[in-house]
Amino acid sequence: MQNSLQNSELKDREDVAESRVSFGASSASALFYALNHNKIRDEELWGLGNRIRVCSERENHWIGDELHNTETGELYAGNGNLWSCGSKLCPSCVAKASIRSRKELKLSLKNQKLLTGEMYQFITLTIPNPNLSLIQTRTVIDKAWTLFRKRDYFKQKVRGGSKSEEFTLTENGYHYHYHLLCVTRFLNFTEFRREWTECIQAAFKEFYLSLFLQACIADNFAYLKIAFANPILPYEIKTEDGLAMVKVKRLSSSANGLKGAIQEVCKYVTKSDSWEKLPQKDLIEIASIKRFWRMFEIFGSFRAQRNANVVLESPNVFITHLLTKLIVEVLKYIQTGERITILDTKQISDGECSSEVEDLPDKVPKRRREMGWRKYILENGLESYFEKLAEQVEKTRYARKCFLSLKYKYAMFSTLDGVSFSFEEL
Repeated sequence: MQNSLQNSELKDREDVAESRVSFGASSASALFYALNHNKIRDEELWGLGNRIRVCSERENHWIGDELHNTETGELYAGNGNLWSCGSKLCPSCVAKASIRSRKELKLSLKNQKLLTGEMYQFITLTIPNPNLSLIQTRTVIDKAWTLFRKRDYFKQKVRGGSKSEEFTLTENGYHYHYHLLCVTRFLNFTEFRREWTECIQAAFKEFYLSLFLQACIADNFAYLKIAFANPILPYEIKTEDGLAMVKVKRLSSSANGLKGAIQEVCKYVTKSDSWEKLPQKDLIEIASIKRFWRMFEIFGSFRAQRNANVVLESPNVFITHLLTKLIVEVLKYIQTGERITILDTKQISDGECSSEVEDLPDKVPKRRREMGWRKYILENGLESYFEKLAEQVEKTRYARKCFLSLKYKYAMFSTLDGVSFSFEEL
């Protein structure tokens, strides 16, 4: 019975890996087609497409059986990729980012204490589907969120939480929304929606005003008369009460009660097949972003608790001791004004011997940072980068195989192209 369950779990992991390979290859093909169709010769974009393609190769994806949990000793099946491109267009790399977000959120929730009258709430904030590009739509909702967080109502009701972004492509445009997991006081549903709606309207008004001013400058202020004759009105929300749609769900404070919300908050930014469905103009615009915006964040008491847990759970006892001592000294300085002393100024021995570090340089030389792939393409060209990428991928894949084999010595690994590797083989 146990073997059949393990085989079923391994088959599930294999299916997940196959789907990521398929969707990753489709994303790369969609980007290549868009670049070809629009006759774009930007070498960075072609380099990005090639990175996604390499990341989606079958020999880059592994599946493993009889991996063990270091804390519980439980055996499980797993999958992953050996080399990562790091692109938001790559389903494998987005999945890895989601795992990191879940770990961060769980660390924030650990030892989180609810005060009197507080509760966990799962909230979904939406905006009307505008007739805008994906980046423009995201600009509007991000501005609305910034305004919302600065409101006194939000500060009084929400003590801390986490936020993630998600969008879906519909017939009426992009449906962009935020998922929140928060510690809140009682929320009046109508009042909460009204506050969020006012922020949406202000964000749309500011966005369209900026677009109009840009058009005026480009046209030598030829349309200023139209601006005075037709003032920009708040964006219309077509619901019965004129308020934006918001979902609020109270959660149990138990681990099981929060589990589903954690999965929802920390999932993908969009479905894996959405990138190939995007209009070519929007896909190229997304691919051109050099530094992608933050898709997940924690704030308020969640951030404070996360930082405290990092200190308390640090594996290095000496570092934990120093950080704890620093906190104590800071609190002492705030209360008494006494000068902070972190360094130990006592003599090591009765004799005065010369320091052992006198011959060391004044500054420790910094490790030379490797040139980024975008800069490398700019300075050396695309063909040279392809050669460098092939060498880098080969070394990284081998190093990753060694790491997995050493960490899980009794596990059995193989890549999707059928090549097995284990501790004994490497």
